[in-house]
Amino acid sequence: MAIIYTYPQKASVDANDTFLMTDSSDNQTKTVTASAIAAYIDDEVDLQEVLTKGNTATQDINLTGNYNGTGNKTASGTFSLGGNATLTGAGTQFITKTTGELNILASAGVLGLRASGASNKLKLQSDFDIDVDAPSGKFNVDTLESNLNSNSTKITGDDVVLGSSTATGTVRITGGSGSSGYFPNSITDEFAFNGATRFNQVIKDSNGSTGGAGQALLAVSGGKTEWTTLSSQTLAQNQILIGNASNVPTASGLITANATTDDITIGVAASDVTVFGSLAIPANGGTKTMASPGQPGELAFNNNRLYICTSTNSWKQIVLDPVP
Repeated sequence: MAIIYTYPQKASVDANDTFLMTDSSDNQTKTVTASAIAAYIDDEVDLQEVLTKGNTATQDINLTGNYNGTGNKTASGTFSLGGNATLTGAGTQFITKTTGELNILASAGVLGLRASGASNKLKLQSDFDIDVDAPSGKFNVDTLESNLNSNSTKITGDDVVLGSSTATGTVRITGGSGSSGYFPNSITDEFAFNGATRFNQVIKDSNGSTGGAGQALLAVSGGKTEWTTLSSQTLAQNQILIGNASNVPTASGLITANATTDDITIGVAASDVTVFGSLAIPANGGTKTMASPGQPGELAFNNNRLYICTSTNSWKQIVLDPVP
């Protein structure tokens, strides 16, 4: 028999290649295929034996079926799941990224994070920022009740919608500067809207009324609000508003003001004008002559005379005697 190293070498092994071996059952020399040797190794060598030899892999590792294990799982590269990942240990368990960013992505389909059981919680916790970034999609939170608790909570966006898709839904804003519960249960609560605020649906007052056309939301006693009908603020030229018998502002010609000439008229032809207190008549240019400019009813005086304009540019006078 030739020396083994003198035989030609083959670059790779095929499944049907044969090897010489000694059968331990009868000490006879026999042949065995490469595929039979591979099957024997698969049956005899388990994963623990491989990991005991060395637990570091530089290539991708693909696992099918269920993976069950205890202890910490550390990955320095991409960790992909084709099925479910379940944390079954007692107490608090963490998915931790010690440095850099932790990204949990669903390139297609739905990414679900779930804590089952009434007493269990799913917590996203960070000493710094937590970003939810869905530039081409939506961030949906579908729960019985969602709570955002922080020293300062901001919701910003080109369009921000607060409300329910059903007609019976309500929006509650809790807290406020008074911290008495949800607004508007207490007049001590205060909320600031920094910027334009648009309401596309009805607004209710403290009584639950929605108001109607021509009404405004006004503050009333007790720090509450009430929809109130406003009177028309349209005025005829030179007129002013006075309260009528129903305490409603009403346009009136009893007092008119001419914005062009600055003349003010009090009363009409049948009116009685009563002055309580003193009526002050300005000096109005002092001494007047018979033809001084003036309008009928205009008064003027100096130290010795009181002048009365009886017709346009026509004056008469009364000599003033000292009071005894």
